[in-house]
Amino acid sequence: MSSWKSLWAILALTVGTLAQSSQYCESDLCFENHVDPVWGANVGFLFPPCNSATEFIGQWTVPISAKWFGVSLGGGMNNNLLIVAWPWNNQIIFSPRVTSNDAPPHVVTRPVITTISFSITSTQWKWRFRCQGCTSWTFQGWSGAIVQDNPSVFGWALSTVAVNNPSNPASTFDLHTDFGLFAANIGNAHSNSYPMATSLDP
Repeated sequence: MSSWKSLWAILALTVGTLAQSSQYCESDLCFENHVDPVWGANVGFLFPPCNSATEFIGQWTVPISAKWFGVSLGGGMNNNLLIVAWPWNNQIIFSPRVTSNDAPPHVVTRPVITTISFSITSTQWKWRFRCQGCTSWTFQGWSGAIVQDNPSVFGWALSTVAVNNPSNPASTFDLHTDFGLFAANIGNAHSNSYPMATSLDP
């Protein structure tokens, strides 16, 4: 496997220098959404009304050329909670993961991630999910959290090479093809419509 070292290191960037999110609405729900200008991948967040939420709803729309896609909830890869997913056999396979010291991410048993809905077409795959226990994390002596009342830094990564065992949520995979950081204003993502969103198809 190619070396992971340095490729996810956080540079000396302020939130203001990163790509910013904007609101994207569908089915009467408005997500705080980031669109990558190169790949066209969308990462959206919807939070419960309070600023101390322990969960959120995520929505990803990813080009079919991306064989797996992942988001870091704290910016860089190391010492942050990661969510990785890919389409396989008309379903979305996913897992929460963590890593440190630039090692390939490994699966953890928490938080709880539940698929709300998904679609797979010839051009893209779309996944809406509920992530419970995802707004803060502590693993092996390090901790982190999503900033819920201001912009928070996130990371994304994708690969055009499929994972090694696509039916297995714990599958290993090679180094990402591309990655980046962005800021999402989670203060704008809180919504009274959150309970409806846990069951509404996109």
